[in-house]
Amino acid sequence: MLTRLSRIFLLKKASKETVLSIALIVAALTAMAAFANGITERTEKLGGGEIGAQSFLILDGDLPGYEFDGALHETILFGKIEIGGRNRTVPIKSTNLSKFLEKKGKELEGRTPRKKDEAIAGNLLARVLEVQIGDAVEIQMNGEELRLKITGTVKSDTQASTSLLVAENFFDGAEVSEKLNLTTLPSNEIGENVVERLRGAPNREVSGLGDAKGFIRKINHQALSLVSLWFLIGCGVVLVGSGVGASRLVEESGKELEMLRSIGAGKRKSFLLMFLVLSVIALSGSLLGVSLGVAGSQVVTTSAGWLTGETILTPVLGLRSLLEIVALAFTSSIGGGLASVIYKLGGAKP
Repeated sequence: MLTRLSRIFLLKKASKETVLSIALIVAALTAMAAFANGITERTEKLGGGEIGAQSFLILDGDLPGYEFDGALHETILFGKIEIGGRNRTVPIKSTNLSKFLEKKGKELEGRTPRKKDEAIAGNLLARVLEVQIGDAVEIQMNGEELRLKITGTVKSDTQASTSLLVAENFFDGAEVSEKLNLTTLPSNEIGENVVERLRGAPNREVSGLGDAKGFIRKINHQALSLVSLWFLIGCGVVLVGSGVGASRLVEESGKELEMLRSIGAGKRKSFLLMFLVLSVIALSGSLLGVSLGVAGSQVVTTSAGWLTGETILTPVLGLRSLLEIVALAFTSSIGGGLASVIYKLGGAKP
């Protein structure tokens, strides 16, 4: 008898509308998850490379007691050079030039400085200043004017192309303010141990370099966290919507429930009947919603591909994700519906 009555209950207007509302919400969540997974998968492929920093950059501060091969210390100060009648800011980088050029793979024309009044000019800076090897440039630094002889030029695709490179001891003994101390450590066991000891130290910042894929994964993780938040909100909407639908269903099925009582069925039987109906509604809405979400996301991307002539994005949603969405939607729907039914029927008492 309960099976026959459940069919009658499922044909009620409230049941159909509840299934549809659950399906639409779940479809939106499914499509959002598919697009989010597609975006994260594609960006990780575009990021390329292996996860893990190739080196670590330590900002501000020396590393007492940490001297080993592979560490590159740099001190940077910004000076002023007159270019086109106006003073322009130019980085002056003091470091072990032999190690710097070898480590960074720079192309040097000329030789490295041997004296404090010599420097290497980046190729772009040399072109702007119209200087050649052997020429001198005048630069204002820390309130003083210095004359530096250009002993070489370096070709680079980094900031070095617009900088002046000077010897490692260039700033020794000089009262220099507003300088920036950098230390680059290799990503090996020693370097990583040093980094772990330095993390959290005051006035010192440690950053990983050359970890594009790791950075992309971090951004993707934040994006997926936002999607998870929307999932929770969506489940809350399903819970509330199911509760409203169950309440309407109880009201529409007043005659059938009264008939059950008249033949001796207690509230337990009525509650069991409503539980069966709500389970079918929740499962139907969840499965229909997932199907609509998957199909809709595919239709959108296919249509966009036809219009643009290229594949913009491929939605990705594995079996595990599908099952998780169905389980969350089903649980939320059952929870909201049962709470409403218990309230309406006055509790499931024998």
